[in-house]
Amino acid sequence: MSGAFRSIHKLKVRAIIPSYTTKYSSVYAWNQILDDRSHPLYGTTVRRYKQRDTSGLWWSVTTPTHGKKRVVRSWVCRRIRQAFREALEARGLDKDGKGVAGTGGAGSNDKARRQKLLNLYGTLRIGAHDQASTAKYEELRQECDVLVSALLSACSRGKETVDSRSVIPQYRPRGGRPSSFSAAGPMSLADAMAPGVPHRKRQRPQQRN
Repeated sequence: MSGAFRSIHKLKVRAIIPSYTTKYSSVYAWNQILDDRSHPLYGTTVRRYKQRDTSGLWWSVTTPTHGKKRVVRSWVCRRIRQAFREALEARGLDKDGKGVAGTGGAGSNDKARRQKLLNLYGTLRIGAHDQASTAKYEELRQECDVLVSALLSACSRGKETVDSRSVIPQYRPRGGRPSSFSAAGPMSLADAMAPGVPHRKRQRPQQRN
């Protein structure tokens, strides 16, 4: 897969909307901070990303901000997170997608045992579909199992070179908010930590006599 986020196609899921990239990208909750150099938490957030471990899978769960109350959205996110953690554990992976020796689900076959020490990598965003609020937990767990299987298959092929550097949105002034991956490409942390362009004071127009 390329560096940009792409939906994981051909998955028989209806309650979750996963998208994945082999690069390490900012999580959705921090995008507004990383999009704005003038934000008071910008420097702290960049340093946290610089120090963050890039040997596993960065994953997050989000829900639409419209149509549901906040308490319902939080409940849906918790259910999906729990289902995904259990799906990782069943494949012998910890919460960060790293293989744990001597673990694995009961009755796992030889292929699963070979895959269980494989580390997942990159960034996964799991969006919650409207149907996630009414789906049974068993259905969420089954869909997360399908998702983990797809991730294991993608990572085991090893055809892509993983960029171990974190990627943050490219900075632009407040006038036009950029997406996480702008047309100019992702910005590395080294570029993000560089001093910004000095702010120029606006000159007042001269009054006519």
